[in-house]
Amino acid sequence: MNKLVKNILQFLLSLSIGSTILYFVYQSQNKDYVLDCVAKGNPASACNLMDKLVADFQQTNFGWIALVMVAFLISNYSRTAKWMILLKPLGYKPRFINGFLSILVAYFANIFIPRIGEVARAGIFSRYE
Repeated sequence: MNKLVKNILQFLLSLSIGSTILYFVYQSQNKDYVLDCVAKGNPASACNLMDKLVADFQQTNFGWIALVMVAFLISNYSRTAKWMILLKPLGYKPRFINGFLSILVAYFANIFIPRIGEVARAGIFSRYE
């Protein structure tokens, strides 16, 4: 199979799985939000989770989100630098971007199975280096 077609199919499969999960989570949360909203004395027609989400995002101070993102990037940059320093005496000189992205993939993998990120990081790193 052509590598481009394989990558496109993998992307579409991941996108469809993620979209399906988000759909079911939203449906569950919307149902609970409507029940809570009605319990507080509001009419069910005035209780819509999507409207609440839009209103909440309009009130968001994105400066704080930017600050958190900068702190996240700095912490992962330093973690990658530490990992590169540990690999240097072993004779490896990997590219920094591959180390950085493998750490981000490890965080994502830990969402599904705790502590699997260490294995995923090594696997991703060895695949690209």
